[in-house]
Amino acid sequence: MKLVALFPSPTAGDAATLARVLGKTEYEARLWLAAAMPRVVARLDDAPEARRCVDALAREGFDARLIDDDEIVPARAMVAARAPVVDAFGLRPNGPASPLTIWGEFAAFVEARHHATLFRSRTELVRVREARGAERTVMRERMAREPVDQLVLYLFLQAGAPWLVCENDVRYAALGVPLGARRHDNFVALVERIRAAAPLVPFDTSLVQHAPPGLSVAAVHGEEDATTPHDRLLDVAAHLCALSVTRTRPFR
Repeated sequence: MKLVALFPSPTAGDAATLARVLGKTEYEARLWLAAAMPRVVARLDDAPEARRCVDALAREGFDARLIDDDEIVPARAMVAARAPVVDAFGLRPNGPASPLTIWGEFAAFVEARHHATLFRSRTELVRVREARGAERTVMRERMAREPVDQLVLYLFLQAGAPWLVCENDVRYAALGVPLGARRHDNFVALVERIRAAAPLVPFDTSLVQHAPPGLSVAAVHGEEDATTPHDRLLDVAAHLCALSVTRTRPFR
């Protein structure tokens, strides 16, 4: 799958031109042009057709790029940083014993808001009354709906798979500072420490307020799986934001 991504540009044409090139409505085109962040405007299986689309947009002054969907690392293949340790030289993803990655190896940080809906299977004991009036205890499985709203931080490297830090999955004790009562406050403190330690690494927060629409729905069985499944749309949007602030090759 080839993605045609449109990046904000002062030389871009008008909505009517964009709609004509893409075969979309002017309403859709106006929404894309009003966005302050890159957007995927077309998904095409035919590579030559996708290239022609990008070239046509470029001739009209639009900043369009062709991206292979396979080049975008999914969240499940990223390095899950669950106990990040920050120091003056770099970042360790999972405690003081994990390898140190120096700040110069990071290309961009993208903070985002992730919405999800989990359907978690729970086993519970219930009392049931039998036909003759006797009661007994049985085990039943119940599916509970759990909406999730968390902040995440994508850390893109100059080379290698990106890292992913999720508000609900981090063991904050590794911070080595007094912890707050809420995960959200501790996550914000962690991000502030990372930004302060690496001021030269581009940082983007567009996806905190403008996360992709739609919910990621997944079934999680039991309590042992604390990792929240991620939406592919959010991974793609974070990748585009990183490209927007660095103008480098795809991160993988």
